[in-house]
Amino acid sequence: MSKFVRYRFKLKAKSPLYFGSSEKGELLKDSYDKPFLMGNSIAGVIRSYFELEHKDIDIKKYLGGKTQEDFKESKLRITDGNIKISNNEEFKPEIKEGTKIDYDTGVACDGGKYQFNYIPIGEKLDFDIEIEDKYIENEIDDLVEKIACGIEKEYITFGGQINNGFGKLEIEKIMKKVYDLTNKKDFENFIKKRDSVEGEIFKYQLDSRHEENNIVNIVLEGSFPYGVYQSFEKKDEKDKAVTGLQKNKQGYYIPATSIRGLIRSNLARLFKQSDIKDEYLTVFMGGKTYKKQHRGKLKFEDVYINESKKIEINRMDSDETNPVYNKIDRLTGGVMNSACITHEEIKGKARINLQFVKKQEDDIDYKYFLYPIIIILRNIGLGFIPIGGATNKGLGEFRGEKLTIEDGIISQEHSIELKDGKASLNEEGRKYLVNLKNELKQFIEDGDNNG
Repeated sequence: MSKFVRYRFKLKAKSPLYFGSSEKGELLKDSYDKPFLMGNSIAGVIRSYFELEHKDIDIKKYLGGKTQEDFKESKLRITDGNIKISNNEEFKPEIKEGTKIDYDTGVACDGGKYQFNYIPIGEKLDFDIEIEDKYIENEIDDLVEKIACGIEKEYITFGGQINNGFGKLEIEKIMKKVYDLTNKKDFENFIKKRDSVEGEIFKYQLDSRHEENNIVNIVLEGSFPYGVYQSFEKKDEKDKAVTGLQKNKQGYYIPATSIRGLIRSNLARLFKQSDIKDEYLTVFMGGKTYKKQHRGKLKFEDVYINESKKIEINRMDSDETNPVYNKIDRLTGGVMNSACITHEEIKGKARINLQFVKKQEDDIDYKYFLYPIIIILRNIGLGFIPIGGATNKGLGEFRGEKLTIEDGIISQEHSIELKDGKASLNEEGRKYLVNLKNELKQFIEDGDNNG
């Protein structure tokens, strides 16, 4: 070995991160009780990225793998990703709760509450890519540049819960260090200070090829004028037991999993009405078929309530300002004696973000299925499909203002204006939706769906 080269990626979380362990809901931790991301997981997502986006590069040449002739050994070493805890404090994970949705009924399953730990936005993660001996500098530099572009463009995401908006990182900098092991000083630094010496900043350029991407972004903007609610347990300022929306440093939010469940249950009804096989729903939304586990084609994000305000009620005989409801006996339908439920209900503005990713390995064009997704979001924006819990009390109505479709696949953008219970769009936008509808209709009429 005459040369050793290391590229150190210094990243910052721009979405929550979840690196799951064998214990359900727990983070993977090292012997010092600090969370980390396994190096083979990092290698796995890098390999998948090159296999999908850079098929002209034989990634097995660098990361190894089985070929037709034999098994290639990896030339690159990728270290575990270490979380750099802010201010060197003891790590305390954030906790996210969710509710499992019954896709047939569209309501929460009994006993369907779950929670998991995650790493919050803003925390930092470092990992190294190292190579020894046969080092072709320009070749490896090009490879690292493409990895950097994949991270910046969010083609490379890390960990679990990816389809719920997790795993996005931004690059703070990449440091490159070359050790010439035939040089005495370099050799001594390699032996004694290998991990502490970072080297020089590695400069890279974003690949303009990705500007013409394979992504469709759909954004629904509006507000909850009458309040939105979910039954997560919490304490109010007076230490009284209440239930309401989850809240973190960014504010009140509705989990991406709740939006996913709502979209999926409504999509399942539309698929059933159109005689589209359940298998396509599973592949599109994510889940397990008899063939394999599918990650899904849609990515969701937590929906944050901006300019949030609590719904408050002034009472002459009590200092309780939260809405209070009688608890109903589900068996008899009557009011339960001395049983009340205190809600924390929040109103404010919100944006619902979805992202569709068209993948090159797809044997059918799942973009057809965007048409029913757009119709479901339109109906949410018109107040026909409420969000959250206690919707029978008038909560969760979303008053949409605009539904925007940014179709990067064909470089078009269309907006649907939502007002007074009506949706309107221009002629170009109408043609776009009619085309999606006709393509889906043709797919249903073709024999493939019923095969």
